[in-house]
Amino acid sequence: MIDEYPSDEDIERFSDETGFCPHCGEEIYDDSDWCPKCDNPLHGNGTGHRHPLSAIMTKKIGVILLVVLLLAFLWAPLKLFLGG
Repeated sequence: MIDEYPSDEDIERFSDETGFCPHCGEEIYDDSDWCPKCDNPLHGNGTGHRHPLSAIMTKKIGVILLVVLLLAFLWAPLKLFLGG
């Protein structure tokens, strides 16, 4: 069965005048061309209806991975130098 019509949940979810910037997660108007916070262009309607925390969590995970890789990069030569 093909669902050709939006459900009541779809109408409620997408009927807001605002969405979220796909780059930084800032809440913006659906008809915005640019995000006022990160100044990135929003192509087409450009807004995602995802929660802004997902953008924040993506950045946090990236920073954590970068720190872990940096510590591993610094720890390996130190361990070799100290003969451990």
